[in-house]
Parts: sequence; structure tokens; C-alpha cells
Amino acid sequence: MKDKPRSLEWQLGYYVGEHIVRFFLPTLSIDYMEGKNVIQVSDEETKEYERIQGELRTRKDGGTVVDEKWDAYIAYRHMLVEKYLPPVLECYVPQVVVENKVEFAKGIEASLWSSDKAYYTCPPDVEMVNDDLFWLTKILLPCDID
Repeated sequence: MKDKPRSLEWQLGYYVGEHIVRFFLPTLSIDYMEGKNVIQVSDEETKEYERIQGELRTRKDGGTVVDEKWDAYIAYRHMLVEKYLPPVLECYVPQVVVENKVEFAKGIEASLWSSDKAYYTCPPDVEMVNDDLFWLTKILLPCDID
């Protein structure tokens, strides 16, 4: 990321995103980078995933990956993500109130992207709900596997 001035809302969003990555972001047991919240994929599905992934790595002719094998790999991975991960991730952070929600969301999105293990995104119209009783903000992040 280039070093350039960022708004305070963007910077706050980035740090909130780091909090989300550390405490809420789930990963699958098949992922090369695991987080704190690892969701275990079944043994059978893990073996099938490894078999499909292995076909991408072992080419007897030394050529490039065949599109059909890549498509099968991506389709299987997407199926696992849809099966095991919640479609919306509920994250609770210390309460935040921002004037520029779009910049705040961009900061969260940058943090999620930088983690290299996020299946979730933070759209500009991200749903945020403040709970005054517990002084928390609930942020709802949609799953984005594409």
C-alpha cells in the first residue's frame, strides 16, 4: 500500500478491520493461512480438496494448468466456503460513530484485503448497528467468494 494521507475515518476503519481480522474472521482448515477462528472441513472433503489441488501441481507435460482443472478447483473451493462459512459475519467492536461511513468502510476493506485470508468484504453501505447498552457496534460483513 502506498504511503499517502488518509482520512481519520479511513484509519479508524483500518484499525477496526484489524480487530475483526484478529478476533472474528474465520478461515477453513484447508486454507494455507489459518486465523484464530478455524472451521474444520470434514476429512473426506479435505482429501478431495487435496486431490483436486494436487492435479493443478502435477503436470507430466510441464505445461500450464488446464482450464477445466482450474475451474473444478475453484468450484470445489467455492462449494466448501458456501457450506462452512456464514453468509454474513457478525462482528462486535467497541462502539464507533463516524461521519463518513464510506471512508470508514474503505478502511475496513483495506484491512480485510491485506490479511490475505478474508472471505468477507466491507461494502460502502455496510450495516452497522450501535448498542448503547453495551457500548458496542455490530458490523455485518457479507461473504464474497468471487
